Amino acid sequence: LARAHRGFGWHYLQLKEFDDAAGHYVEAITVCKRSAEDFSEDSEWQAILAQSYRELAGVFAATQRDADAIKYYDMAIKLFERAVRRPPVDTQNRLDLEKTHKEHGEQLRKSRRTHEAEEQFRKSLYISAKLAEDFPHVPSYRNAWRVCYFMLLTGLGIDHRAGEAHQNCLEIIDLAKGLVERWPTI
Repeated sequence: LARAHRGFGWHYLQLKEFDDAAGHYVEAITVCKRSAEDFSEDSEWQAILAQSYRELAGVFAATQRDADAIKYYDMAIKLFERAVRRPPVDTQNRLDLEKTHKEHGEQLRKSRRTHEAEEQFRKSLYISAKLAEDFPHVPSYRNAWRVCYFMLLTGLGIDHRAGEAHQNCLEIIDLAKGLVERWPTI
């Protein structure tokens, strides 16, 4: 039922029917909370609840409800962090946590909270770099890492820290060269 509501939420979000999208995400959250309480040891329910929080945050971000978006991104991050720490280790939870930090950072950047945005981008960057290191044969992980660097550089540029942004660009080039040398066929 939670997945069905999330699916409808996504559908209405694509149609820009934000109230309907939010309503379905709230329903998904309600179902997930009940299931997460009933199956507290099952990290899958925690992850689905966290995904629902992140998706609702995205609806709020799209409708300029910045404070609500930031609140729900924070809630999603807490649950994803808990899910990442629980065995078995699930790479999807790490990806979801990375994505949530990135989206949260973007929302904070739009709200002109650049120092907090930078912190979120750096957390996203750390996770994506670790995934690229742990799974170098997966191109999407390396791409996520590159996108995180770009988001961090964008945030630093807005905060008038061009020197640090330039240094990070040089690091990106060195890291990319290292990946190409290590795995030339990928």
